[in-house]
Amino acid sequence: MHLSHFLADNGFKITFVNTEENHERIVSAGAHGDRFRMISIPGGIGPEEGNRMIDAIEYDMPSQLENLIWKINGEDMDKITFLIADFLMGWAVEVAERLGLRSVAFSAFSATSLATYLSIAKLKETGVIDENGSPKTKEKFKLAPTATSIDETYFGWYFLKDIEKRQRMFRYFENNEQSVSKARFIVCNSFQDFELPIFTNFPNIIPIGPLPLGKTSNPAGHLWSDDTTSIDWLDQQPVNSVVYLAFGSIATLDQNQLEEFAFALDSSKMRFLWVIRSDETMGEHHDFLKQLQDSINRRGKGKIVNWCNQEKVLAHPSIACFISHCGWNSTLDGVKNGSLERKSDQN
Repeated sequence: MHLSHFLADNGFKITFVNTEENHERIVSAGAHGDRFRMISIPGGIGPEEGNRMIDAIEYDMPSQLENLIWKINGEDMDKITFLIADFLMGWAVEVAERLGLRSVAFSAFSATSLATYLSIAKLKETGVIDENGSPKTKEKFKLAPTATSIDETYFGWYFLKDIEKRQRMFRYFENNEQSVSKARFIVCNSFQDFELPIFTNFPNIIPIGPLPLGKTSNPAGHLWSDDTTSIDWLDQQPVNSVVYLAFGSIATLDQNQLEEFAFALDSSKMRFLWVIRSDETMGEHHDFLKQLQDSINRRGKGKIVNWCNQEKVLAHPSIACFISHCGWNSTLDGVKNGSLERKSDQN
């Protein structure tokens, strides 16, 4: 979404295509304003998981996208002439090729992770992984001579515990590597100095980060609406006095982790701003979080919000420390704003 806003700022007309599952949530969060056209296509996913989800992405969505572009270009004055595809949707690059459109792929994660996906054939050839994507050794390896050594935690398919689903996911990434190779190049949300060895050895990866580019106040395209009271609350706190905790849009904490963070914050006597998404406040966590909120209200030194504009929060002078799951976007946000960041579960 940041990239779309930047392109719109520079005079391009944008059509943003998403699945029906995500479309309504992004529109409801006001991520696009009225700056460009938002369109959804059936993802064919629904409540199914695992192999059905991959099949829907690989076999159902290409025809949906192709039909959409044909329709727009047949009826609309503003015809689609260039396609930017999510790197993990390499099939969209093939759709562009069939329709005679120029295309690039966009990666929202690190250049190192991206290079891992682009090196599947080489990793098999050199004996790092087997034909099913499983590591053949526990030793770390390098994607380039001067790159940092990494291990199997960088394999996007390896986190799946179900062997059948893991192998199906690996096959998808293997096919995706071939599809995305047809793009002119891959733009990546990173920057040269941060991952220089990767950019040097993978010249088809072009750094354009960290996003957002330029001075923009446009919303980022989150799946939750921002709680603007977080900034009002930060305005009332002393400089360098607040611990900010946020664990991304997917990662969840279990009951023990929630309790340990709450205990640590209470013991520290520090002011804090803690993002706990609405999907984490249901079920077994509900009673505990209600008690936590009551305790915070009595102390008056903390605030819990469902979601907030992280870039604005981290740029606020009252923020002293950032505790994160270290997803790539959060890592870049922390680096841009000079906040301290603590590793949790991602590379």
